[in-house]
Amino acid sequence: MAIGLQLKLARVGQGIKAKDLARQAGIAPKYLSQIENGKAPGLSVEVLGRLCRALGAEPNVIMEWEPGEAP
Repeated sequence: MAIGLQLKLARVGQGIKAKDLARQAGIAPKYLSQIENGKAPGLSVEVLGRLCRALGAEPNVIMEWEPGEAP
């Protein structure tokens, strides 16, 4: 599953509005929408980390990596 969709599912599952998550992560709501819809030109590790922290999620869970699995 795409990272953007994983982020959206985590956000919606926690009842967080997109604009609130964007504010917490320090990004524009439009950019968050692009990320969640797989249309962002690029997602930096820094922004992914900020989104994961704001969601209280581990990046490896969002990226669906198994323990010990190489990216």
